[in-house]
Amino acid sequence: MRPYSLLLCMMLLCQSIASQNDYEKKGDEYYKYFNYERALREYLRVYNKEPKNNGVLEKIINCILNDNNPRENAIPYIEQYGKLNPGKSGVKYQMAQALFHGHRFDEALKYLDQYVAEAASKENHDRAAILKAQINKARQMVADSANIQLINLGKNINSSRADLNAFVTADHQTLFYTSDERFNSYAGIYYFNVKVSENNGTSWGEAKTLGGGINTIFDEFAAGYAEATKELYYNTNRKGEAVLGSAVY
Repeated sequence: MRPYSLLLCMMLLCQSIASQNDYEKKGDEYYKYFNYERALREYLRVYNKEPKNNGVLEKIINCILNDNNPRENAIPYIEQYGKLNPGKSGVKYQMAQALFHGHRFDEALKYLDQYVAEAASKENHDRAAILKAQINKARQMVADSANIQLINLGKNINSSRADLNAFVTADHQTLFYTSDERFNSYAGIYYFNVKVSENNGTSWGEAKTLGGGINTIFDEFAAGYAEATKELYYNTNRKGEAVLGSAVY
């Protein structure tokens, strides 16, 4: 190989490594502020080039298991991490979590039992006991589920983002719920706000975000509605920790 060709190859390799480091650093910044969705996007860029990168794999798994998404998507990454780190007991706990969310209850319990057999500390046994109770409760609820039909309420209500925590007033005229479709371009994150829709008799009207008395650039979640006092309850993290607030509506 000619000297200048070798030099070009080395420059391109260094540039590629630098790009991978930039992606991971950017992901770390998002992760620091719990923006798992954006962090995951950056980590996957690194993983696609370096599928044996232990550190990035671990961050990908944490992003998926902590975010509001189908957490069973973490399974192939946990399997890959397990192959690279045989004998690491924490992998079995994460696999139990992912399988649980995929409604693969028997498999989840099997991994959880293996984790308990290997886990030494009381803290690990306690968190395994909590997850086991959740798995058994979920299995019972699925087995005893009612015959109901889920209906998409259409574009006036449902978005491509996470829409959750819905409450309807006793007269069935007002719907409160939570959505994370608002985007903060400065911080580069989506955040949750409370929205409201009124029933016009035949369908739900276009949902609107409630005003500044409730919603902020932080997360707010609808938590309930008191008919007697006409108060909407909501959770917010605007003061750095979860607190319950209320407002008359």
